[in-house]
Amino acid sequence: MRAVARGRRGRARSAKAAQAAVVALVVAAGVGLSGPANAGAARPDRILGLWEVQSIDGSGNNRANPTWGKIDTIYPRVGPAWYADGLNEIVDLPPERYVSNRIFNDVDQNIYSPNGVSQWGFVWGQFVDHTIAQRLGRRLVSPPGETRNIVFDNADPMESFRNDIGIVPFDRSRPADGTGVTTPREQINTVSSYLDGAAVYGNAIDRLDWLREGTVDGDPRNNKATLLMPGNYLPRRDTRGDASTAPNMVAGGQLFNTPEKAAVTGDQRANENPALLAIQTLFAREHNRIVAQLPKWLSEQDKFEIARAVVIAEQQYITYTQFLPSLGVDLPRYTGYKSDVDVSVSNEFATVGYRAHSQIRGDFRLEAEVGRYSQQTLDRLRELDVEVTVEGDTVRLMIPLGEDAFFNPDLLELLQLGPMLHGVGLRPQTRNDELMSNMLRSFPFTVPVPGNPGCADDPALPPCLAGRNDLGAIDIARSRDHGMPSYNDLRAAYGLPAKPSFAAITGEASESFPADPELTPGAEIDDPDSLDFTALYDAEGRRTTAAADDAVRAERRTPIAARLKAVYGSVDRLDAFVGMMAEPNLPGKEFGELQLAIWRKQFLALRDGDRFHYGNDPLLPLIRAAFKIDYRKTLGDIIALNTDIPRDHLAADVFRTPQAQDRAVPKVRGSERLLPGRSGTRALVVGKAGPAKLPADGAALLPPGLAPSGSASRTPRRASRRHSRP
Repeated sequence: MRAVARGRRGRARSAKAAQAAVVALVVAAGVGLSGPANAGAARPDRILGLWEVQSIDGSGNNRANPTWGKIDTIYPRVGPAWYADGLNEIVDLPPERYVSNRIFNDVDQNIYSPNGVSQWGFVWGQFVDHTIAQRLGRRLVSPPGETRNIVFDNADPMESFRNDIGIVPFDRSRPADGTGVTTPREQINTVSSYLDGAAVYGNAIDRLDWLREGTVDGDPRNNKATLLMPGNYLPRRDTRGDASTAPNMVAGGQLFNTPEKAAVTGDQRANENPALLAIQTLFAREHNRIVAQLPKWLSEQDKFEIARAVVIAEQQYITYTQFLPSLGVDLPRYTGYKSDVDVSVSNEFATVGYRAHSQIRGDFRLEAEVGRYSQQTLDRLRELDVEVTVEGDTVRLMIPLGEDAFFNPDLLELLQLGPMLHGVGLRPQTRNDELMSNMLRSFPFTVPVPGNPGCADDPALPPCLAGRNDLGAIDIARSRDHGMPSYNDLRAAYGLPAKPSFAAITGEASESFPADPELTPGAEIDDPDSLDFTALYDAEGRRTTAAADDAVRAERRTPIAARLKAVYGSVDRLDAFVGMMAEPNLPGKEFGELQLAIWRKQFLALRDGDRFHYGNDPLLPLIRAAFKIDYRKTLGDIIALNTDIPRDHLAADVFRTPQAQDRAVPKVRGSERLLPGRSGTRALVVGKAGPAKLPADGAALLPPGLAPSGSASRTPRRASRRHSRP
């Protein structure tokens, strides 16, 4: 017994000694003071007793302006508000569904990214969106504002869908208190504006407490370092027992009648589609993988915060070195943190610029070895409208973004995480232009009726009503709801010259309808033939067919400019969102001029105004040197590390399709440069010494045995062996 006790005491002393050695030498190197002189300065609410913890709600990131980017703050504006009365009333413009039918209607013809951007473009984009922006008044998250439903005219000659209720449901965002009366109505962002991993961890302590393994008592610091993941998937709301005490999750679609089965993560909207839920699951696994790599002598809270810091850095790194370059968003070189930059997501970015529904194709396609799935699983997938094709030893799955795919966490577990993530990178996303998939522009839903409240498919029961949702029309309505400037006023706000005509916006030669025997003279705007595709071209510039499903460029019977003019009459009345999407893509980029300007401005602010950005955070090189954990990983690397998909089965750059990389499509390079140790970094709190300034290689600061092989440790080799297992 004494030997056991001595062994335990010895291990405890070794752990404390190792931790003290890390702390002392980091402090000594960081602030020029000896370790022992500062031993009493360690605090329990700091990483390793010293390093500042990034707040969960975005507060305090900017020391001079601690509410910048914080949750529950007003979206700042870049341009002037445009309300009919200057304060609150929505401007009277052409009906949203009317515009959608004539401008956004793709008549079920896919046009793909000309640069070979894979579906990771919009999937990662949605993941980032759910990290940095969520308006107050989103139904099922917070009480909505006033109801202002969008008219759906079944008699419209351009209408090809039936809607029994005659509307697309729409609620206004709730206004910020005190606005819309004597000052323009403003809207509130309920999540933090920082790229801070909020989609994984949330922005509230009570949610984080529930997500971490351990007791739920309002204090996550006494929980384990790992996230709760039964079966290596996200927990459901009923995992801990009483679902009513679980964090809120948006539960529409398949979850409407069983909200207790919603998967729980930091993002309340995580269950929206299987790809979004997959990326949420991936980073929860990644967090736990990092925790498992950390030494046992670290406290559970230290392990959690170190893993969180790495996950945040990984997401930032992927965003700035893969996601943005793949879309052609080139930023100036990073020169360090700027305390005068407000990171807050602007209303224009959240409401106009970051609306990217045109990039979403109507399905996901997976490939796997046929033995991966049981016959029972394949049968269940077929019941969920998944198209299953078996060819030899390969099974191909086509998952339409229909009713069975939305808000259905069971679907991801049936498909399995690895194949889902692999499949997102196989096919291109649709071209970022004015077109939108009918799967999103006319999404079907059912409305219960008396006698059939569950909308059962039973001939003995009365049929439910058929409704339609239109994300394109909602995008227009939301921009009007938020008082977005007109198209040219928004261009001016971003330093761009006004466009004098619709043809100048679209880059077309004419804004008149052509003389065409297929068109009705004088009524072309109401003629369905005006939307015909007359020519399709593939990535090599060759003529192709609709059946080939490989078009990246198209010609239509009528110019976009002619249809815009017929709908709006004057450029001065053009919705900013519609005009932005009608602009031609710039060469080698997925955006037109205005959208690119909006993205550049916002992502520069998100980078330069974040004190914890990976290029500015001195904790990260210390983690790399001490624990051999490096945040500088591609998305493909992280997928391979957390699933059974080998790295060489994934594209080198998953943001571009394998076919595009075979064509050697030029890749826009990132411009990131790491600058650890700049002023205004994560604080190393030691008395009054101020923030630490670490050199790029933190290994020189580490105690014997913690420096990885090949690093610049100043410790003799013999001494380093002594502490090789802290």
